[in-house]
Amino acid sequence: MGDCALTETFQAHHNSIFDVNWTLDNSKLLTASGDHTGAVWDIEMQVPLVLAGHKGTVKCIKNSPLSSNLVCTASRDGLINLWDLRVPLEELQPALSIANKVNSRKKLTRGLTGFEFVNSGLVIVSAESSVSSLRFWDLRKLEGSIVKSKSKVGCLAEIDPRNQLENFSRPTEGSHGNSWVYFQEQTNSLVVSSLNNCVYVYQNLNNLEKEPVCLSGANSNFYVRSCMGPSGLVASGSTEGDLCIWEVDSACFPQKFSYGVSSDMNAV
Repeated sequence: MGDCALTETFQAHHNSIFDVNWTLDNSKLLTASGDHTGAVWDIEMQVPLVLAGHKGTVKCIKNSPLSSNLVCTASRDGLINLWDLRVPLEELQPALSIANKVNSRKKLTRGLTGFEFVNSGLVIVSAESSVSSLRFWDLRKLEGSIVKSKSKVGCLAEIDPRNQLENFSRPTEGSHGNSWVYFQEQTNSLVVSSLNNCVYVYQNLNNLEKEPVCLSGANSNFYVRSCMGPSGLVASGSTEGDLCIWEVDSACFPQKFSYGVSSDMNAV
């Protein structure tokens, strides 16, 4: 790879940016920010379509595999919003909102840190900051209104990778929750970054009852993410600034690569 040159810079938000992705057709840029908004950017014109409606940091934004016009955002306010970009700007509201509520009487929500589309975009897997379980939402069973998870409407399953492990020991105080979830489509695998400094890998989403592979050796926080390649290698950032890489089949400690970063290495 040759030297890369910075071609352009522009201010996209008024707070930290937590996620960046391209649309399916690579024509627009998606951004999620601590200013409680997501945005769809025309890079040439530097004009955003602002997705406003969250009351907390937007941690994740992705295009639905079903259409370039469907964009999904997830926020620390506990909401997953699905947006239809074909709607006129003056009428743009979430086409669908899922409220990740844990107690409807006290209106408590479980803050979201990430999500992924699986099953060709028909199911959303969500990760949360306060508990270690994942939730699977079936979009075919939702009806365009706020859905309370307590009623399990549209919720296919809730699984906890830590509790599935035979030799699992309870995490220390403050290490509950997950920081990220990643879907490797070619291998049908799901990777979960946990706040207990482990990365969990479900090697086949068609068999979620099988306990996941637990990869340890990288310190995590709310911002560290992981990913997986089709060859079975898993990569993660760390709070030490190292890039960590594991071979899933061996489940050994990671190879660590240092790039002189003194702060967290978050995205990979």
